[in-house]
Amino acid sequence: MNENSGFFYEETRMFSLVKIVEIADANIDRVRIIWTLLWQKLTELFNEIPEHHNRKIGFFVVDSLKRLATKLFLQINLIRNLNNLRS
Repeated sequence: MNENSGFFYEETRMFSLVKIVEIADANIDRVRIIWTLLWQKLTELFNEIPEHHNRKIGFFVVDSLKRLATKLFLQINLIRNLNNLRS
């Protein structure tokens, strides 16, 4: 393996992670049971990646999880507020 193939591997991995985060983000509005099943699979991946030897990849995953969590909690609060207005 030469230097360029290592770079290609890292860039390919980062591209794949971006796509996985986009999939999670696009599906965050799904029915709770479907989101839970998807999240269970993604959790396995997200738990392994922060330990990756390339810190850039680890930081990317942690930052992405932070953004996804923020979006999810904002949506939960919005739904609660809408339910309170209906009552």
